[in-house]
Amino acid sequence: MAEQPGQDQRLPAKRLVAVPLPLLDQRIPRREHEPLGNCAIHWHRLDPAWLRTAATWWVKTELEGNRITLTTASGRLESLLPFGDFVTARQLLPAQLVEDHQLLRPLMLDFLHDVIATPSRRPGSRNGLLSGSRVTQIASVARGFYAFMHDHRDDACTALQDKHWAQLSAEHLRFWRMGDLPRSRVTAFDERHLISDEALSTLSAALPLMGRPAAEGGVGDPQAMRILHLLISTGRRVSEICLMSTDPLIPVPLDHAADAVPPGGAGGAGADSGAIAKLRYTQTKIEGAPDTIFVGADVISVIEEQQQWRREHAAAAGHPAPVNGYLFVKYQNNHRGDRPYTAGLLRTQLRKLIERADLRDSSGALLDLSSTHRFRHTKATSLINAGVPLHVVQRYLGHSSPEMTMHYAQTLDTTAKAEFLRYQKLTATGQPATVAADDLYDLMALDARTDRVLPNGWCTLPPAQTCGKGNACLTCDLFVTDRRLPRRPSPGARRTRAAHRPPPGRTPSAHRIAHEREPRLVEPSPP
Repeated sequence: MAEQPGQDQRLPAKRLVAVPLPLLDQRIPRREHEPLGNCAIHWHRLDPAWLRTAATWWVKTELEGNRITLTTASGRLESLLPFGDFVTARQLLPAQLVEDHQLLRPLMLDFLHDVIATPSRRPGSRNGLLSGSRVTQIASVARGFYAFMHDHRDDACTALQDKHWAQLSAEHLRFWRMGDLPRSRVTAFDERHLISDEALSTLSAALPLMGRPAAEGGVGDPQAMRILHLLISTGRRVSEICLMSTDPLIPVPLDHAADAVPPGGAGGAGADSGAIAKLRYTQTKIEGAPDTIFVGADVISVIEEQQQWRREHAAAAGHPAPVNGYLFVKYQNNHRGDRPYTAGLLRTQLRKLIERADLRDSSGALLDLSSTHRFRHTKATSLINAGVPLHVVQRYLGHSSPEMTMHYAQTLDTTAKAEFLRYQKLTATGQPATVAADDLYDLMALDARTDRVLPNGWCTLPPAQTCGKGNACLTCDLFVTDRRLPRRPSPGARRTRAAHRPPPGRTPSAHRIAHEREPRLVEPSPP
């Protein structure tokens, strides 16, 4: 018997699970590397039945229109689950939820408060609750679902054979107002977010423990060992490594190898200039962004080791020889050997490694690497502070804009201080400043001492003292500048300029007046 709209009968799981959608329905576009291309979306988890039927139709329409990916479709199901639980618990009406649409906003505010109070299953979460970004995502999916159903309510009534969707009104577009949803905090990355050189060195030394069999006290995952090595060496995203093809290396001609050294030694360029290659990774986040980087001998060695392991593993498991599959594959639920290694498993293995090797940070706490993106931030920062040009770092990270690159990279205080001290400070007479360079750096920290920044230099008056010279900065001994800024002409140059002034009665040009009135510093006399 067909299910009537509004009833909460559970359909057989076979009718509700997309296994897998792109392979069964050729109308659904599929990317070359789809992380969830071979996975099922279990819609039977979503209740009530009318919401489940409408949500599958919504996602199906968006997939066929190539407006979302299969990964996004799976994420929408996860975000709709709390809304389905709320609807079921409140026994709300099908589609329109309540008869009086003026009660929609108070109702959805209750739902929002329930989501905010939901405990988080992620370890280490703030206050044990869902993050603000996750709450906003859940609310946005519910709002987007009803916005789609409102705009296509006539088609929904026909396709779903459910007349309740025709009763949607404009109130279903105004669940929440500006300010109702929690703000997503923009994380201000600083040096504490980076992985220190000491921690990286300790972690690298413990890598063999990751691949050592469990019977010998190791983690027993050689794939995770090599993925972690690539994370440290290249700074790629986890997905870019897990979805890497079986043959990702592109040989570099020997006559170009000497000029193809990875930026800042990225990838560990060896002494042999021939041991250079291009590594092609899977770029799934930014369409049209670069997907190759130069790598050195150690990365090439890791890739070749994994390729050998992949062939041996396929032969032992009876899988076909890997040709166009993934270089890193799942151990379980992978009968054909064509499913990639997952980022979730890598984080689990990394946590085991930290505990077994007892890796700790400078404060004595266990090393926190739950966010593998820290490897990427650390790599970007090391390249920037090594003097690699910004556009090269942008190309290396696969970013589409330099602003995105600077969001990742941090300029360390040591680098900022070294760059600052590169310029010798001069007094108003053009002589070297008597204040020590280190003291100058402390006195002239621009972010906290903007009141001491002058048009042509800086004031080095100690903060505890007050200035009694008014605006006579250019004649003060505490005024300093450097050779980059404009200079006041020497006495000989001033006499030459006076000789070329226009005769009395003739008005000089406005440009010359402005040029002569511009305050300049005295050129230092030659030694």
